[in-house]
Amino acid sequence: MLRFLISATMLVSFYTAQAQVATLTNAILYHDEGNLPKAKEEIDKAVLNEKTIGMPKAWFYKGVIYKEIFQSTAPHIKSLDADALPHAFEAYNKAIALEKPAGEFTKKSKEGLDEIWTLSVNSGITYYHQSSFTKAITEYERAQAIKPADTTAFLYALYAANEMKNDTLVEKYAAKLLALNYSSPFIYYNRIVGLANRNQLDSAISLSAKAVQQFPADQNLKRQEIVLLINRGAAYDQVPDRKNAMACYKKALLIDSTNYIANYNLMINTFNQAKDVERVIIKNDAERMKQDTTYVPNRSPDPNRVELREKLATCHTYCNRIMYKGRNEEEKKNIQNVMRDMNFLKTRYLD
Repeated sequence: MLRFLISATMLVSFYTAQAQVATLTNAILYHDEGNLPKAKEEIDKAVLNEKTIGMPKAWFYKGVIYKEIFQSTAPHIKSLDADALPHAFEAYNKAIALEKPAGEFTKKSKEGLDEIWTLSVNSGITYYHQSSFTKAITEYERAQAIKPADTTAFLYALYAANEMKNDTLVEKYAAKLLALNYSSPFIYYNRIVGLANRNQLDSAISLSAKAVQQFPADQNLKRQEIVLLINRGAAYDQVPDRKNAMACYKKALLIDSTNYIANYNLMINTFNQAKDVERVIIKNDAERMKQDTTYVPNRSPDPNRVELREKLATCHTYCNRIMYKGRNEEEKKNIQNVMRDMNFLKTRYLD
């Protein structure tokens, strides 16, 4: 009696296991017959069943069935799952993850993912033209996950993010495209803006210089580089770090010698340098007079006065470029005051 009970239990288990695997077989048969509703019903059971849940074959066929549900033009098939494409994507990836070592269903699932890449990109384009930019980006990001080295989905996502005015996403996709060696003035511009907005001015300037070198005719990139250099110079002025500030302004003038802000700031910095030299001259003259009350400065060979002359000449150049371009009364007054004080220094120490 005991043996009979064991044999019966084993027999029941055998038939149960067979029934469970039959669910997967039924799903495949229904699919092959074109009966997607029944195929979906059976495959949904198969990927939940303990006997088939770990089978790459089950997940592969779920990918196949759900992809075809998405592709169907029949409303009653489409309505089986509104998220059929992402579910197919997940199923193919599950099949690949389960099959160790990679074999038949890994190869077939990768082929299925290639198809999903195309479907996702096309779906994204459709959503984009419907102005459903968030949905478009969802589709493009699925495609990006399938082919992370392909620029297509990243570029389209960048356009959608730009329409949304989502600066974070715009910079994200621009950065990725540049990392993939895909560039355009638009991509550079948005990546640089993102860096500048996070106050990473040195990185922004470095990338801007590369962009201008690659696209020398693009005026927007040139204007952007000038703004970056001026902002970096202003940041150095706040430290203060006059040397690096002036270097930034001079680089800006190499792009546009007429730029008002760069000329104005260089005028102020160069005049302050002249004032520094004046203080050295006053100190040296005073020390010499203590040693010799008859001392009279010999202006021509005095290296400090030579330096002062050079500073005043340079300052005069910047001043002349902006003489009548002051943007407000304060700036106009500052320009006039610098001109007046330069003449005073010239008369007192050089003439």
